[in-house]
Amino acid sequence: MTDFKNKTMIKLIDLLKEGRGPTFNIERKKLNIPLLIKKGALFITYPHGDDGWETNDEEDWSYSIITLFNVKEANPKWQGEGSKPEYQKPKAYKHAEKVINSSKPNLGNSEIGDEKYQQMLDSIKSLNIPEKEAFL
Repeated sequence: MTDFKNKTMIKLIDLLKEGRGPTFNIERKKLNIPLLIKKGALFITYPHGDDGWETNDEEDWSYSIITLFNVKEANPKWQGEGSKPEYQKPKAYKHAEKVINSSKPNLGNSEIGDEKYQQMLDSIKSLNIPEKEAFL
């Protein structure tokens, strides 16, 4: 497991202990991930750790999901760089699609919380992507 994945899991466990972890209340629809990547609503990137972008990480399960919302907000600052081609990780697209499209509450997976899912919906809306294209 990469340093990034270890630190992410530790942060998540700490948040859950404090009662501040992700929520899973928004009903989910499966998303057309390839289209959302192509249109710029979603970016599947190399992970970003304390030492910056981990572009040497070749594991397909190790990535960051950055939305257009994140890029515009750039908070933290590194997320604003998420749309740059050199940080895209096409090798991880299929794994990310599987994780995103199996997220709770109704699709089963607990990796994508409401906040990230809402950012995806906001990104779709800001680009005026029709629902019939954005959702499967």
